[in-house]
Amino acid sequence: RNRRRLPKERLAMEDMDGMDSKSLLQDVGNHPENLSLNTADGYILVPLRERQMFLRLDVWPFLVCYLLLMVLDFSNDALDGSFTIVVVLSQIFFPLVLLSHVVLFLLCQWDIFWRAAVGYQRLSMESAKSQWTHCLVEAPHIDKHHAAHDAGIVQIQRQNDIVICRFQDVIFRCANQETDADITLWDVERGADHSVHDGYSFHRLRYPAHLSLSFYRLWTGHTSLQNLVEAQQVYGNNVTPIRLPPFLEMLQEQLVAPFFLFQVLCVLLWCLDEYWYYAVFTFFALLMFESTVAYNRLKSLERLRSHTMHGHEKMIYAYRPAFPPGTTDWVRIGTSEIVPGDIISCKEATARKGRNMAHHQKQHLNRVPADILILSGDVVVDEALLTGESVPQLKTSLEDTSTDRNLDLQEHKQSICFGGTNLLVTHEGDDTRFPAAPDRGVIGVVLRTGFETAQGSLLRTMAHTQKSVDGIHTRDTYIFILLLLLCAIFSAYVVWEEGWADESRNRFRLILHVIMIITSVVPPELPMELSLAVTNSVTDLMKRCQVYCTEIFRIPIAGQVNVCCFDKTGTLTSDEMQLKGVRLVDTENGNGFVEVMKPDESLPLEPTLIMAACHALALGGNGSDNVIGDPLEKAIMSTTGYRLVQNNELQRGTASEDGASKIQIVQRLNFTSRLKRMSVLAKVDSDDTIWALTKGAPEVVKKLLKEGTCPDDYDKVSMRHMGRGQRVLAMAYRKVSLGQEILTLKDLKRDNVECNLIFAGFLLLDCPIKGDSKSVIQELQSSGHQVKMITGDSLWTAAEVARQVGMVQKSNGSYPQFFHLKRCHSNTINASCKPVVGNFRFVAMIPDSLDGNEGSGVSVAASDVDRLKEMVDNGDASLCISGDALQDLVTGIVGGNNSTFGSSEVSRGEEKHALFDPAAQVVLMRLVPLVSVFARHAPRQKEAIVAAINLGGFKTLMCGDGTNDMGK
Repeated sequence: RNRRRLPKERLAMEDMDGMDSKSLLQDVGNHPENLSLNTADGYILVPLRERQMFLRLDVWPFLVCYLLLMVLDFSNDALDGSFTIVVVLSQIFFPLVLLSHVVLFLLCQWDIFWRAAVGYQRLSMESAKSQWTHCLVEAPHIDKHHAAHDAGIVQIQRQNDIVICRFQDVIFRCANQETDADITLWDVERGADHSVHDGYSFHRLRYPAHLSLSFYRLWTGHTSLQNLVEAQQVYGNNVTPIRLPPFLEMLQEQLVAPFFLFQVLCVLLWCLDEYWYYAVFTFFALLMFESTVAYNRLKSLERLRSHTMHGHEKMIYAYRPAFPPGTTDWVRIGTSEIVPGDIISCKEATARKGRNMAHHQKQHLNRVPADILILSGDVVVDEALLTGESVPQLKTSLEDTSTDRNLDLQEHKQSICFGGTNLLVTHEGDDTRFPAAPDRGVIGVVLRTGFETAQGSLLRTMAHTQKSVDGIHTRDTYIFILLLLLCAIFSAYVVWEEGWADESRNRFRLILHVIMIITSVVPPELPMELSLAVTNSVTDLMKRCQVYCTEIFRIPIAGQVNVCCFDKTGTLTSDEMQLKGVRLVDTENGNGFVEVMKPDESLPLEPTLIMAACHALALGGNGSDNVIGDPLEKAIMSTTGYRLVQNNELQRGTASEDGASKIQIVQRLNFTSRLKRMSVLAKVDSDDTIWALTKGAPEVVKKLLKEGTCPDDYDKVSMRHMGRGQRVLAMAYRKVSLGQEILTLKDLKRDNVECNLIFAGFLLLDCPIKGDSKSVIQELQSSGHQVKMITGDSLWTAAEVARQVGMVQKSNGSYPQFFHLKRCHSNTINASCKPVVGNFRFVAMIPDSLDGNEGSGVSVAASDVDRLKEMVDNGDASLCISGDALQDLVTGIVGGNNSTFGSSEVSRGEEKHALFDPAAQVVLMRLVPLVSVFARHAPRQKEAIVAAINLGGFKTLMCGDGTNDMGK
C-alpha cells in the first residue's frame, strides 16, 4: 500500500537488468511505517509470520461475537423471553456481524493486502529469521492493467541460514551479502557489479551478467567440484517449468470476482420477484461463461507449457571438472544441467548423410539453451522468436576485455547469444585458454539460465499475465455504467415517488422493484456482450487492415491516442537503402572534396577496403553462398566486386591493379547505438600490414580523425547531403602495425584502434519514402493527432524527411525554420533562467553550419516555454532535439541534485536513471510536446521521450519496424 504512494516516475526508472534500488529505499524510508519494507530490483518484500487458526482476524473476533449472541439468545430463552431488548439487539447485530464476516472474507479474496493483514503478522527485517514463514511480494507497476495481479504471498524456503522465496518464477534471497554464494561464486574482488552491504536484506538472485569485462577474460569456468556443486545448489536446473493450476482452482477465482457476485445478487432479486425460470437460466449462463473463461486460461497455459517441455534433451559439451580429480576437460551434459558460469561449446545441428531432419526438430536442437557470452569464435543466429527481426544476426567474440567497464547486455549484445534464439552457422575460434571442443563449436560462458534468460523472461511474462484485463474491466466500461446508473437512479426515484403515494401498492415489492431497477444497469449479459465486441474488433482489424493485436485490452486505449510517433528508416521510408555514390577527398588540390562518384566507378584502395570489409555479414552455412545480414551492408559490399568465401574472408572476383584480391578480417569491433560506429581489423593478401577500417556517423568519426587530415568543409558537405534526405556515413582508416601477431591484436582496446584515423570519404545512401507515408501523415493530422518522428538517423536527414512526408507543414506559403536544442556558452545565458536548464537553447539550424546563431535562440527554461509554444503554433518554428543534447540536458538537471551525474562520462545505467528521473521528466513533459523531430536517439532515449509525452496527459502510439524502437 505504501508503495502506491511513491512517484510513478521513480517506479518507471527501476531497471530490470540488475540496477540497485537505493533511490526507492530512500522514498520508502521517508515513511516511518515502512520500516519492514525491503526492496529488490523494484520489487517490495515484507516478511510475514502466519497466524494460528484461532488468532486470525477473520476467526477470533467473529467467534467471540457469535458466542456472545448465542449466550444472549440462550439467556433470553431461559428467562421465557422477558428481555425484549435482548431479542431486538440479537436480531439487529447478528445480520450485521454475519454481513461483516462475509465482506471481510471477500476482501481477502479480492485484495492480497487484506489477506496479508488478516492472516499474517508483519515482521521487521531485524526480527529473527526463524520466525518468518511467508513473504508478501509486490512487483513493479509496469502496466496499470496488471496492477491487480502484481502482488502475492509466497512461502519461505530455507537453505542453512539463507531465506529464499519465489514469486512468479523470480527468486529472491535474504542472506548476509558478504558471504552469499551468488556473490562469492564470482569473487567480488574481481569486478562484480553488485553493491555489498552489511547485515541481511532481500535481493534478486544474482547472475554473472554484469561483471567487469576483465572478469570474463580471466574466467575459466567451474574448475573445482565444490564450486560446481555450490552453483547447482544456488541456481538449480536450467528449466522453465510452468505450473498448471487445477481447473476448479481457476474457476473458484472467477466465481468470487465482484462482478460475478453482483450478478448472483441480481439473480436472487429476480427470484424474490418470482421470476424463477429467468433467474435460473441466467445463473447457469453466467456459470457457463465463467467456466469457459477459466477453461480458456487453462488451455493457454497448457499451450505455453508445451513449448517448454520436449520429449528429449539436447546434449552439449561443458568444460568442467573431470576424472581423474583435479583436472578439467570437455564433458557431455544435458542442457538442463547447465549452470551460470559454465564454459560450453555450441554447434549447429546437421542431419546425417542420407537423413532428413524435421523443421521443428532442427529448431529444437539448434536452440540456444541459455544466455551465453561468446568468448571464442563467431555465430550467426536467428532472433526472430524474441525480437521479430527477420534478418539473422552475426555474433562475435567479446572485444576489448582488458577494460574495467562492466558487461552491459544491451551495449554488448553483438557478443551475446540469447536463450531461445536459433543457431544457423558457427565457426570455432582460437582461444588458447581452452582446448578445442570435440564438436568444434563456439565457446562461451553461461550468463543466465532458466526464467532469467531472454526466452525465460518472455515465458514468465506470458504465464503470469493470463489474468490481464480483457477489454471488459476498463475505465470506459465503468464510465458507461456510471451514465446508466444515473439514468437508473432517476427512474427508480420516479417509481418510488409514484408507488409510495399509492397506498394499495405492496411496500415490499415496491422496494424490490426499485432495487432491481438500479441493479439492472449492469445486465448479466454485459460481460459476454463486451467480450463479443472486443473479439469482433480484433477480427475486423485482422480482415480489413491486416493489423494483429496481441493484447486486446489495448484496443479501447487505441481510440484515445492523440500523439503518433514514427521511426524513419523502414517505417516512413523503405528499408531497402540504395548506395547513391561516394564523396572522396581531393588530395591533389588541397583538402576539398571531389564530385560524387558512382558506386561502380574505380575507387582508391582505402575506401574500397572499408566498403568491402567493414560489416557484420556472414554466410548461410552448409556450403551455401547465401549472404545473410543487413541489406544495406550487402548492397555496399556488392558494389566493390568482393564476395564472402568465409565469415572472415573476402575474395575479389576479378584481378585488380592494386593486387588486393583477398581480405582477411582479424577482429570486429561491433556497431552499437551508443558509439554510432563500427570498425574491423583486416589484412590484405599476404601482407602483414593490419588495417583499421571504420565507418559511422560523420560527427562521431570526425572526433577520431588525425589532426590535419579532416577537410575544412567536412561538416558543410555532410550536412548538405543530409539536408537532401540522404543518409551519410563517414569512412576512415589507418595502419595499425607491421608484423604484429593476430592474438595480440585481438587484445587491443577499442580506443587504441579507433584513433588517429585518416579520412577516406563519405558514403551517400538514399532511402526512398514509402508511397503511402505522406497520405497517412496527412490523414492523422486532419483527425487532430500530433505526429512526431523519433529516429536514430542524423538531425538534418530526419528534418528533411519530416518535411517531405508532411510532418512539418507550410505556413504562409513557406516551411518554418528548423531549430535544434544546443548547450550554449555562458555569455548567451539568460541570467534569470534556472541553472543548467537556462544553458540550453533552441537555435536556428543554418545550412552548412553546426553551431547556428546562439544569440537568437530561445531558452528551454519554464519562463520561455510559452514563447516556444507560440512560435510552433504560429508556424514560425519547427523544433528538433538530438539524442546527445537530450542526454546532456537530463544529466545536467539530475546532476544539480545528485553528484553521481556530475561527470560527462556516465554509465548506461546512470544515463537511464537520469532520463527517467522525476526532475528530468518534469522538464521533458513541458518540452517534448512542442518538438517535431527527435534524431540520433538511442532505444533508451526513445523510451524516455514516449514516457515524458504520456506524463503530460497524452496517449502515445509508437510505430517502428525493429526492437530498437521498443526502448531498453
